[in-house]
Amino acid sequence: MRKALTRMGSAFLVMLFAAALTVLPSFAWSGEGEYYSIDVNVTLLDNGDAQVIELWDVEIDDDWSELFIPKTNLGQMSIRNMQVKDLTNEVEYTYTGEDWDVGSGMSTADKRTMKYQKCGIAQRSDGGVELCWGVSGSGRNKYQVSYIMTNVVQKYSDGYDGFHIRFINSALDPAPDHVSVTIDTQDVEELTKENTKFWAFGLMGTTRLEDGRVIVESDEGGTINFCNVMCRFNEDIFYPEVETGTTFRSLVEQAFVGSDYNIEAYDDGTSGGDASSSLEDSSSSIFEDLSNDEDIGFLFNGNGGARDILMAFFIPAIALFLFIFGIGKGLMGNSSNKSGLLSRIVSNITRKEKKEVLYSRDIPLDGSLPEAYLALDTMDELPGKGAIIEAYLLKWMKNGWCRVEEKPEKRLGGLLGEKMTPSIVFSPDSAEATKGVITGVEEQLWRILHAAAGEDDILQEKELKHYAQAHYERLEDFFENSLNEGMRSAKASHRVEDVAEKKLLFTSHKTVLTETGKQKFLELIGFRKFLKEFTIINEREARDVGLWGDYLSYAALFGIADEVAEQFKELVPDFFTNPQAYGYYGAGWDAYDMIWMMHWMNRFSNTAYNSYMAGRSAQEINTASSGGGGFSSFGGGGGFSGGGIGGGGR
Repeated sequence: MRKALTRMGSAFLVMLFAAALTVLPSFAWSGEGEYYSIDVNVTLLDNGDAQVIELWDVEIDDDWSELFIPKTNLGQMSIRNMQVKDLTNEVEYTYTGEDWDVGSGMSTADKRTMKYQKCGIAQRSDGGVELCWGVSGSGRNKYQVSYIMTNVVQKYSDGYDGFHIRFINSALDPAPDHVSVTIDTQDVEELTKENTKFWAFGLMGTTRLEDGRVIVESDEGGTINFCNVMCRFNEDIFYPEVETGTTFRSLVEQAFVGSDYNIEAYDDGTSGGDASSSLEDSSSSIFEDLSNDEDIGFLFNGNGGARDILMAFFIPAIALFLFIFGIGKGLMGNSSNKSGLLSRIVSNITRKEKKEVLYSRDIPLDGSLPEAYLALDTMDELPGKGAIIEAYLLKWMKNGWCRVEEKPEKRLGGLLGEKMTPSIVFSPDSAEATKGVITGVEEQLWRILHAAAGEDDILQEKELKHYAQAHYERLEDFFENSLNEGMRSAKASHRVEDVAEKKLLFTSHKTVLTETGKQKFLELIGFRKFLKEFTIINEREARDVGLWGDYLSYAALFGIADEVAEQFKELVPDFFTNPQAYGYYGAGWDAYDMIWMMHWMNRFSNTAYNSYMAGRSAQEINTASSGGGGFSSFGGGGGFSGGGIGGGGR
């Protein structure tokens, strides 16, 4: 053990020294260009002008002498008061005017010398401009680029003010890892969902209105092509000097072509609320926060001499330490938590452990379906969110509370007569039988499906489809509450615990598996393995058969109910012909009936989930299309102003 620790320590020192060398203030660093993040902060003034501040976190390639931002399609807009600050070295650049020399024909070294700590504007032949500034040196650097863009907000003839501007250009190579655009105001009425509508194009991301600011942000790992933001404001918030003579709707029509938004929802003004509420708790990564933090920003800046060398070793040491011990990610806690969920579990279960787990034949996790649902979700083993619906349906079928029967269904409201369709029929005494027996999310699902069925207690697939789509919020609550109930069960059984850790200047809070919890979660995987392979396990006992009704609910949660039922049929045909002997209390059926019913229970659960998703998606599209926020569209974005193609390093 000691030798292993010594080897680990030696390796750590070697890696630490190598990492330190990469950031020493030498001139030997070599690397390719990369844009870690571009964050654009726009402050709209009452006359329609905008104060723009762009924050670039970029890896400077050895061949680059400058960074530049093309601004084309300016129309009646203009750029003035350009300023650049090197945030890495806390240096204000010198502005050289509007005749920037790119240094054609010069060597990279000579161009770097000529442009060192200088910025300026280059004129383009298409009437646009390029905002240019010299690089500080190769390696990672951070810059703040600020300027005034005049006449951003313009007046439209249909009674609105607004703009559609490309704030982050297309064809950056490579594409940025992360981008954001924040639209704020100064000395005007606060932006609200009543007076402001907004859309974004060119990236996979989210849009929201928060504290009077429009915020567009790329998804983690999402594709970024460009970032256009279009905003529409009610009159009398701004007093723009430019009147376009066209309608804002014409701007929308151009922008929506090829987008995920739809013009009908824009015209209807349909908005069922702020679809971004579940996103408001999202936070940027700790490293992005640190880069802009005024209190500890000194850690990223050097003032020369011994301090430069000290910091060059100190920063990589800390970063490498965090990386090796697995705390670089989630430094401020578990950032994956979603709105409505108590917390998410940090799993330490490996793929190898799941693969090598032994068979487990016992009903797992004290028979808690919600905790099993949570455990599968935690281990990334959940076949689909809707699996828990099928699990409960099979449980109810076992208890005789419902079954599948063919019932008449009206075609086209009865105009075309009726046809027989498989339907879920709730037994007449099920309401009394379940009273006080089912609680929590199981009772919640029971009420949802009864509401969908209506007064006759016969649930047809078409009824479920329409109800789930129209009342998707009820199913969304059910899915979230299932995870929450599972979490409460896991905590009560001491299978998970909340822990706090001090990391540098921060305290991290997260929910982790205990050793017992890890063992029990793995037993769930072992139980799945047992169900999938029990026909080849030579340890059959009669007592197993009495549990098979319960096994089917878990098989549904694993997504293997049909497969398991076929094996039951092969091993014990009597289970289907005499189900009461094995704990099934409904009317008798043969093997075909049982598997046929299970097929339809699976189909109904899929219908419920797919219809829920369709309803949720439709609402998100309506809300986003009408300018209420939610998501950005990857496509569309035509008819923009103020930006263009390309830019970055050259």
